[in-house]
Amino acid sequence: MNPLLTQASAQADAALRRALERLDFPPTRPSDRAELSSAAPRALGLDAEALAADLELSGTWLASAAGRGGFVNFTLTEAWFDAAAARPPERVPLRAPEPVPVACPARIDPFDWCFLTALKGKAPDPALAARQDRENPGALVRMTLRRLEDVEERAADSAPWTAQRRALLLLLARFEPKAGRKRQAIYLSQVARAVWELGPLELGAPLLRCAVGVLSQGGAVLTR
Repeated sequence: MNPLLTQASAQADAALRRALERLDFPPTRPSDRAELSSAAPRALGLDAEALAADLELSGTWLASAAGRGGFVNFTLTEAWFDAAAARPPERVPLRAPEPVPVACPARIDPFDWCFLTALKGKAPDPALAARQDRENPGALVRMTLRRLEDVEERAADSAPWTAQRRALLLLLARFEPKAGRKRQAIYLSQVARAVWELGPLELGAPLLRCAVGVLSQGGAVLTR
């Protein structure tokens, strides 16, 4: 996981702890949820909106807080997105054959592919892992990487942090390099689909580099 996301999560937890202490409630245990959302108000019977309004967020990566449905949800600052995009994961070469070019990735079911390749706990057969079909996240990852590399030189140096671009960067920030093959297949499929939904040319250079780093590192897990 991106250290900046872990840091922001810790800051959110600390802000909630301080607010609960002012209300004479015991502090909650540290939260490890990457979505920066706390259920403390619901668990303690507090008004989430009132608690959110009482939070002190100055000097943190958190721009604002809002209570909703018994939760306190935090919004990250523009500076956080700039800093996170400026630290892309290192890209690595994939040791797999190039897929046959296609116009657009079809919808896939990662669970089907994982069942086929992880049957009886065995590693995927190289030919199966490289197969170009709709049940292969490895093929989708390589195809997405190839497209991103094709448009990299044309990517804008910067782009506004729209809701869709924020969501993609947060998804990329949750990348876990040491996750197993099945978990990586599911996660990378989500990343690749998000890239195509936004459009490779719409990412902008910083976000594109983050996507390439995550897809190449995670893709290496699927093909090793």
